Amino acid sequence: MSKDRINLWSWHGLPWSGLRPRDKANENRTSLYAFLWVACLAAIRIASKYAGLPEWTIWPMAAVSLWCGWLFVRAFHRMLREADEMIRNIHLAGLAAGFGAGLICGLTFTILRPAAPGAVLAFFLPMMIVYVTSVILAARQAVKDEE
Repeated sequence: MSKDRINLWSWHGLPWSGLRPRDKANENRTSLYAFLWVACLAAIRIASKYAGLPEWTIWPMAAVSLWCGWLFVRAFHRMLREADEMIRNIHLAGLAAGFGAGLICGLTFTILRPAAPGAVLAFFLPMMIVYVTSVILAARQAVKDEE
Protein backbone atom coordinates (compact mmCIF):
# COMPACT_ATOMS: atom_id res chain seq x y z
CA MET A 1 0.00 0.00 0.00
CA SER A 2 1.54 3.28 -1.06
CA LYS A 3 1.56 6.32 1.19
CA ASP A 4 0.01 8.58 -1.47
CA ARG A 5 -3.09 6.37 -1.66
CA ILE A 6 -4.11 6.39 1.98
CA ASN A 7 -2.62 8.00 5.06
CA LEU A 8 -4.39 7.05 8.26
CA TRP A 9 -2.20 9.09 10.58
CA SER A 10 -2.66 12.62 9.20
CA TRP A 11 -5.22 15.27 10.20
CA HIS A 12 -7.82 13.70 7.92
CA GLY A 13 -9.24 10.34 8.89
CA LEU A 14 -9.04 8.77 5.43
CA PRO A 15 -7.53 11.19 2.90
CA TRP A 16 -7.18 9.43 -0.42
CA SER A 17 -5.16 11.24 -3.05
CA GLY A 18 -8.26 11.40 -5.26
CA LEU A 19 -10.56 12.82 -2.59
CA ARG A 20 -12.67 15.66 -3.97
CA PRO A 21 -12.25 19.13 -2.44
CA ARG A 22 -15.89 19.05 -1.31
CA ASP A 23 -15.25 15.77 0.53
CA LYS A 24 -12.14 17.21 2.19
CA ALA A 25 -14.10 20.28 3.31
CA ASN A 26 -16.91 18.11 4.66
CA GLU A 27 -14.42 15.93 6.53
CA ASN A 28 -12.66 18.96 8.03
CA ARG A 29 -16.00 20.46 9.10
CA THR A 30 -17.08 17.18 10.70
CA SER A 31 -13.76 16.83 12.54
CA LEU A 32 -13.95 20.42 13.82
CA TYR A 33 -17.48 20.00 15.19
CA ALA A 34 -16.59 16.65 16.75
CA PHE A 35 -13.62 18.27 18.49
CA LEU A 36 -15.77 21.17 19.72
CA TRP A 37 -18.41 18.81 21.05
CA VAL A 38 -15.88 16.67 22.95
CA ALA A 39 -14.18 19.82 24.30
CA CYS A 40 -17.55 21.09 25.56
CA LEU A 41 -18.25 17.77 27.25
CA ALA A 42 -14.83 17.82 28.91
CA ALA A 43 -15.31 21.43 30.04
CA ILE A 44 -18.69 20.62 31.55
CA ARG A 45 -17.25 17.63 33.40
CA ILE A 46 -14.33 19.62 34.75
CA ALA A 47 -16.52 22.58 35.71
CA SER A 48 -19.15 20.45 37.41
CA LYS A 49 -16.78 18.21 39.34
CA TYR A 50 -13.71 20.33 40.14
CA ALA A 51 -14.53 24.03 39.75
CA GLY A 52 -17.26 24.10 42.37
CA LEU A 53 -19.62 26.12 40.21
CA PRO A 54 -23.29 26.34 41.15
CA GLU A 55 -25.52 23.79 39.44
CA TRP A 56 -27.45 26.41 37.45
CA THR A 57 -24.26 27.37 35.54
CA ILE A 58 -23.97 23.83 34.15
CA TRP A 59 -27.27 24.11 32.21
CA PRO A 60 -26.13 26.87 29.80
CA MET A 61 -22.90 24.94 29.20
CA ALA A 62 -24.96 21.81 28.52
CA ALA A 63 -27.00 23.78 25.99
CA VAL A 64 -23.81 24.81 24.18
CA SER A 65 -22.68 21.17 24.22
CA LEU A 66 -26.00 20.05 22.74
CA TRP A 67 -25.68 22.69 20.04
CA CYS A 68 -22.13 21.55 19.18
CA GLY A 69 -23.28 17.92 19.14
CA TRP A 70 -26.14 18.82 16.82
CA LEU A 71 -23.72 20.62 14.48
CA PHE A 72 -21.47 17.52 14.53
CA VAL A 73 -24.33 15.16 13.64
CA ARG A 74 -25.52 17.53 10.89
CA ALA A 75 -22.01 17.82 9.44
CA PHE A 76 -21.52 14.04 9.55
CA HIS A 77 -24.85 13.53 7.81
CA ARG A 78 -23.86 16.04 5.13
CA MET A 79 -20.49 14.33 4.71
CA LEU A 80 -22.19 10.97 4.19
CA ARG A 81 -24.83 12.40 1.87
CA GLU A 82 -22.32 14.15 -0.38
CA ALA A 83 -19.62 11.45 -0.34
CA ASP A 84 -19.13 9.01 -3.16
CA GLU A 85 -20.52 5.50 -2.86
CA MET A 86 -17.34 3.83 -1.60
CA ILE A 87 -16.76 6.29 1.25
CA ARG A 88 -20.45 6.17 2.18
CA ASN A 89 -20.44 2.37 2.31
CA ILE A 90 -17.26 2.34 4.43
CA HIS A 91 -18.72 4.74 6.99
CA LEU A 92 -22.14 3.09 7.07
CA ALA A 93 -20.57 -0.33 7.64
CA GLY A 94 -18.51 1.14 10.49
CA LEU A 95 -21.59 2.81 11.99
CA ALA A 96 -23.54 -0.43 11.89
CA ALA A 97 -20.75 -2.44 13.51
CA GLY A 98 -20.03 0.25 16.11
CA PHE A 99 -23.66 0.70 17.08
CA GLY A 100 -24.10 -3.05 17.44
CA ALA A 101 -21.00 -3.42 19.59
CA GLY A 102 -21.96 -0.50 21.83
CA LEU A 103 -25.51 -1.73 22.23
CA ILE A 104 -24.53 -5.30 23.09
CA CYS A 105 -21.66 -4.37 25.43
CA GLY A 106 -23.53 -1.52 27.05
CA LEU A 107 -26.71 -3.42 27.76
CA THR A 108 -24.79 -6.41 29.03
CA PHE A 109 -22.80 -4.15 31.36
CA THR A 110 -25.95 -2.50 32.72
CA ILE A 111 -27.44 -5.92 33.49
CA LEU A 112 -24.32 -7.01 35.34
CA ARG A 113 -23.77 -3.72 37.20
CA PRO A 114 -26.83 -1.49 36.89
CA ALA A 115 -25.66 1.30 39.18
CA ALA A 116 -22.03 1.51 38.01
CA PRO A 117 -20.74 5.01 37.27
CA GLY A 118 -18.90 3.78 34.15
CA ALA A 119 -22.05 2.48 32.45
CA VAL A 120 -21.96 5.30 29.90
CA LEU A 121 -18.45 4.28 28.86
CA ALA A 122 -19.68 0.73 28.35
CA PHE A 123 -21.92 2.04 25.57
CA PHE A 124 -19.64 4.53 23.86
CA LEU A 125 -16.19 2.97 24.13
CA PRO A 126 -17.04 -0.19 22.14
CA MET A 127 -18.97 1.92 19.62
CA MET A 128 -15.97 4.14 18.94
CA ILE A 129 -13.41 1.34 18.88
CA VAL A 130 -15.42 -0.87 16.52
CA TYR A 131 -16.43 2.06 14.29
CA VAL A 132 -12.88 3.33 13.83
CA THR A 133 -11.50 -0.19 13.32
CA SER A 134 -14.20 -1.02 10.77
CA VAL A 135 -13.57 2.16 8.79
CA ILE A 136 -9.81 1.61 8.75
CA LEU A 137 -10.11 -2.03 7.68
CA ALA A 138 -12.69 -1.25 5.01
CA ALA A 139 -10.56 1.60 3.67
CA ARG A 140 -7.49 -0.60 3.47
CA GLN A 141 -9.53 -3.25 1.66
CA ALA A 142 -10.84 -0.63 -0.77
CA VAL A 143 -7.30 0.50 -1.56
CA LYS A 144 -6.21 -3.11 -2.10
CA ASP A 145 -9.17 -3.66 -4.42
CA GLU A 146 -8.18 -0.58 -6.45
CA GLU A 147 -4.64 -1.88 -7.00
